[in-house]
Formats: sequence, C-alpha cells, structure tokens
Amino acid sequence: MPPTRTTEPKDLRKELTEKIVGELEKGSIPWEKPWSGANGVFARPYNATTEKPYQGGNALHLALVAGANAWDDPRWCTFNQARDNGWQVRKGEKGTLIEYWKFHDEVTLKNADGKPIVGEDGKTKTALVERERPYVMHFYVFNANQIEGVPALNAKKFDWNPEEKAEDILRKSGASIKCDQNNRAFYSPNSDEIHLPKREQFPSSEKFYATALHEIGHWTGHESRLNREVGKHQFGSEEYAKEELRAELTSLFLSGETGISQDLGSHAAYIQSWIKVLKEDKNEIFKAAKDAEKASEYVMEISRQPEKYISVNGLEKTVTENSLVDMIDKAASIRGDDAVFLMNGDHMSYKEARSAATIADWAAAKLHSSHLYSFDKATGSIGCDGFEVCQVVSLGKEKIEIAMPEMRKLVQQDKTIEMEI
Repeated sequence: MPPTRTTEPKDLRKELTEKIVGELEKGSIPWEKPWSGANGVFARPYNATTEKPYQGGNALHLALVAGANAWDDPRWCTFNQARDNGWQVRKGEKGTLIEYWKFHDEVTLKNADGKPIVGEDGKTKTALVERERPYVMHFYVFNANQIEGVPALNAKKFDWNPEEKAEDILRKSGASIKCDQNNRAFYSPNSDEIHLPKREQFPSSEKFYATALHEIGHWTGHESRLNREVGKHQFGSEEYAKEELRAELTSLFLSGETGISQDLGSHAAYIQSWIKVLKEDKNEIFKAAKDAEKASEYVMEISRQPEKYISVNGLEKTVTENSLVDMIDKAASIRGDDAVFLMNGDHMSYKEARSAATIADWAAAKLHSSHLYSFDKATGSIGCDGFEVCQVVSLGKEKIEIAMPEMRKLVQQDKTIEMEI
C-alpha cells in the first residue's frame, strides 16, 4: 500500500499536463464535461476528514481523475486519514498524487531568557515565519469510491436559485456590463466593460450567466484588480490563449460556487494554442489554475459583502431595501446605458454615478440611519427621503466623460461626514 506521503520523483505536473494535452488532442476540453457534477456543475474535490476543498491544480487534477474513473464522489483523503477514521482503502487501489507547498514554519515564541512564552490559556505561544525558500511535499490521496466504511455522501445542495446567485454576483461586482452585441461576447480592458448579446438572444438565461461569468473572469485581470496582462496580446497569440485558459478555469470554479453550468464547448478555437503552451511548460496548467483560484475568490469575496446590512462600529444598521446604487442601476437599465447623471452638480457617466452612489450608501451607514430611495421613470429623478439627489439628464450617445474627484465628504441632512475610502 503506498504511504500517505511520498518523496518519490514522480512528476505530478508533467503527468497532469499530459492528461490534459491528450484530451485536447482528441478535440475534447477535459474540464468542460458533464462528469464534473450534476447538470455539468463543477463539484470541487474536498478532503473527507477536514472538509477543506482542494485548490488550483490539485482540484483540477482530482476532478480529472474522478471523471476518468466515473467516480461521482468529490471526497478524498490519505491512507492514514482513512485508517484514523476506521475506514479501509481497498487492497490494490492506486492513490492519486497531489502536491502541497509549505511557505511558513511554525516556531515557538521565546522571551529574552530564551524560554518559551506561555499564554493565559497555559499553551505555548507560536508564530508563523515565512520560509526563505518554500518547499513542496507530495501526498497520495484516495477517492471515497476506493475506500470501505466511508459514510454515505451528503450531496451538496444549493440553497439558492443558481441564476439569482449569478445575478447577485454580477451586480455586486460593480462591473460595467452592456448587452449591446449581436453575436459576440467580450471584455474590453480599455473601457473596462463587458459586452454581451441581449439576454433574449441566448437560448436560456443560464447560458447568459455562464457567458457573463466567463467574461467576469477576464474582468478580474484588469490592472486595478488582479493585474494580469489582459488585452495586451493579439488574438491567436500564445499569451492570448493563456488568458483564455484562466478565464475558462475561473468560470469552472465559479460554476461550483453558483450552480450555473459552464458554457460548454464555446472555446474550442483555443485548443491548438492550449496544446502548444502546455507542451512547452508543464507548470502552465498549475499557474493558470492558481490565477483562476485568485480570480474566483476575488469575485466571491465581493459577493459576500453585506448588502442590506453594513457593520458600523460593531453595530449593524439597515442601509435600505433599495440602496442608491440599486436606484442608479435601475435608472440606467430603464433609461439606457448612455444616460448621463446630474449628481452633486456634476455630470457623470453611469460608471461614475455608480461609484459615487456606493460611497453614499456607506455614508448612510456612517450616519447610523436608513434612507428610502425612489426613482421616477418619467423624469429620471432619483429621490432620497422625498428630496431629489440625482437626475438622469441625457439619453444621447455622446456621454459627458469627466474624471470624478474622490468624494471624501458627503453632505446629508446638514451634516458633513468624513469618508474613509
């Protein structure tokens, strides 16, 4: 039986790359298959004992192995973990190799006399110290289908509507999304905008969200966010293909977070480029998966921020059922993406007005008060507690583009507050 930990010189990255390249050469995109979960939704592999999900290249590797063996259980663990829980890896079963990078060492804190420091709880205090040179450890893990005695799988069920979840993620991201194309979907880093066909042009709403989440993957790479080289390389180049690979995997990971199945088979044009870059660098798939993890977590972290309740000095205060940001979004959706907003005496584009509205919502929380916002569809007037705070003043295609100064002060009800932004 293979040991829990291995030091043998088996090349995990080369092995995974060869598996993926083999599928790509058959014309198949390995991570875009129904085996990834119910209805094509990615079922992220996780440890059966700690319940921690596997990340990046490990997650992709385990999912591929599970798919190749038709295993429908996302749980994995080492031989020793199975044994410690009273489970038994079946004789003859082969483990799957994963890697773990150690970047820190845990050290005991000592006082001036060199003695360990003991806390009030009676335990010796420790701290994590960054290693000068990180090192990698390899482990064999086994799928629950290879182990006897494992409790029945309590399959993950989403306690939300996947499409509503995806809509919430898109809205909270603050990304500028325009449905103004006939048959193209793309992210423009120059304007920092996502462009999609109109929703009714998609065969289903799920297809719309799958496409939008892929483009959100590109959106995370903007220099103001995760700073990847998005838009700096020509279509058909290897660097362009690498960015598409990152967006693909981001979409895969977001699939598991939302319940939206992937946009299957829409990126076959990149297969030959992917084969080339993967063959040239066995580390590329791990690099791409790591970047995709960062992108997925970036998007999800934004979506986790409270909407109706914001914590201020330890207290939770209702902002409003409909925040000013909601009103700005609603105004733009009804009056058109080219609407110009008159706000605090300045003419602003939708993007600028939305940024100012976000600050205003936080200001409401700072004041420990709730505000009721309203929108008049006929006049384009946005009101707060009965007073007009903003108005849509133009529907022309020529927008007034100005650089909005940082709004560090907001006057409401004759009170001036300092904004911490």
